[in-house]
Amino acid sequence: MQHSQSPGILAIDFGSAFCRAALLQKNAPPICVPTAMPSVIFIPQKGPAVAGVAAQSQASQAPTRTITNVKRLLGTELKTLGTEANWYCCPLKADAGGYANILADDKLYHPAAIISLLFMHLREEMEATVGQPIKEAVIAVPALFDETQRQAIRQAGRLAGLEVVRLVNGAAVAALPQARALPAGTAKQVVVYDLGAGTFEMAVLRLEHGQVKVLGTTGSLHLGSLQIDEQIVLHWARQNEIEKQSLWSNKPVLHGLLTQARLAKEHLSKNDTYTGRFENLALSLSREELNVIAQPIIAETLSYCEDALQDAGIQISALDEVWLTGGATQLPLVQEQVSNYFNHLVKDELHPENATVLGAALLGSLLAEDAHHLAVLDVTPLSLGIETMGGVMDVLISRNARLPVSVGHQYTTQKDGQRNMKIAVYQGERDMVRDNRRLGSFTLHGIPCMPAGIPEVIVSFSLDQDGLLNVKAVEQATGVEQQVEMHPGYGLSPEEIKDMVESSRLHAREDDVARMLVVAQSEAQQLMDAVQDFTDKHSDQLTASEHNILQAATTALQQVMETDNTSEINTRIHALSRVFKPFSRQVLLN
Repeated sequence: MQHSQSPGILAIDFGSAFCRAALLQKNAPPICVPTAMPSVIFIPQKGPAVAGVAAQSQASQAPTRTITNVKRLLGTELKTLGTEANWYCCPLKADAGGYANILADDKLYHPAAIISLLFMHLREEMEATVGQPIKEAVIAVPALFDETQRQAIRQAGRLAGLEVVRLVNGAAVAALPQARALPAGTAKQVVVYDLGAGTFEMAVLRLEHGQVKVLGTTGSLHLGSLQIDEQIVLHWARQNEIEKQSLWSNKPVLHGLLTQARLAKEHLSKNDTYTGRFENLALSLSREELNVIAQPIIAETLSYCEDALQDAGIQISALDEVWLTGGATQLPLVQEQVSNYFNHLVKDELHPENATVLGAALLGSLLAEDAHHLAVLDVTPLSLGIETMGGVMDVLISRNARLPVSVGHQYTTQKDGQRNMKIAVYQGERDMVRDNRRLGSFTLHGIPCMPAGIPEVIVSFSLDQDGLLNVKAVEQATGVEQQVEMHPGYGLSPEEIKDMVESSRLHAREDDVARMLVVAQSEAQQLMDAVQDFTDKHSDQLTASEHNILQAATTALQQVMETDNTSEINTRIHALSRVFKPFSRQVLLN
């Protein structure tokens, strides 16, 4: 990697409420954009869109032209937003694919295009500081961003004039400076609890000198302090007898109350009561009322923590420390409840707002020097595999596999003379593909004409450091191959990931029974097809008695094949095999 003409690789922490940027050059302190930039874009009726503080200042006068929390819209189908869409002051509309876009002046704006304006603003500010053009970036994103969202971030980077050299797990990279500071030969097991404005991420990490290993990660893309703000607004709406629909339809009032909610929340971090007014509405909130509002949201984050620890196979007692980051962790109730949950292991190790961007800046510096040595070792959130006979999922890359990873399995044809093989790729934790998420498919053509079971086809999965999946199928005799990039996690939310994992645990026994039944039925069908093909070709070489024996055993198997009695199906398979193999061997030898 050649970076000699650049002042360095720009680090960006893309947040729901604020974006931050930093640059770290060799033997120099980090350079940061002086203040956090609001993740806000304003689209005027005339002239170019503006970003950051300038956009935020326009919000109260023109809330429907002001775009906030665009991170939530990235790669999200509009219909899946549900009532969350009501909290946006700007109009939303689905594109041809059903994905949420922003509507202004009858024009649709893709979220990636809006995000690119934020990135461009950060790039220009840093260029003004260092006096040189910047062309590359490391961007911190939630670990559970799916491939659609990751590709959109890369596209936003390109639109902003930046080559995105690495997308990195935000909670993990926040711990990189601490890992670099560890003495050689020492290690720590820590949790990073990252609660921001619009997202929550929790990572279980093993830190060694200069290296962060992700042992487990989880979170939500719509769980953060913005949800607390919304609940405060609903609290005030009830106090003032305002119906939800009236609130949501009056965007200037909605924007004003959300602004007041943020002010109240910040005020109550250091005070017991808040009073204010918006237009003719009296607003009041106590810290006790805020705690009641925030409690369910904090409790939900802790349920994710339990899942991540279980996935990592680690007890709280095995942790050395717990570190908090993200602006929402400055709320006293968050600090108190997280500390209680983790047996008071919380340490004031990370800066609540700058830890992620400083960690990303360090990674960018290491990448620029070609000295990163896989500084952050991430994992994949769900298993990846292909559909095999009977709809069974054959897993190639297991959940929580260390990235990057490459795995290959051997497969074969199911029918004599089969020239093509369809490869259907799935993501999920269930044994049957019908219960998992289909990512896509492709067909390998040109397989040699051979009896079923003879061709050898190697299907390989390669998942890179950024989570991009490449699938390749190669027929071994001819070398014919087909290769395609898949989109793992397409349209998959972190909540769906959590539900799919939980579902696999709840249905483990049921899935195992179903898988064994399908395998037995598939084996039975293959055997009956082989018997039928044999008798069609060699009927004149079998005696009447041999015909009758084969027919009776085949009929017996056929009668039980559509039942759910796996044991009986296997018994009849063995019975048919015992009579068929000697007959076929005898005929072929003659």
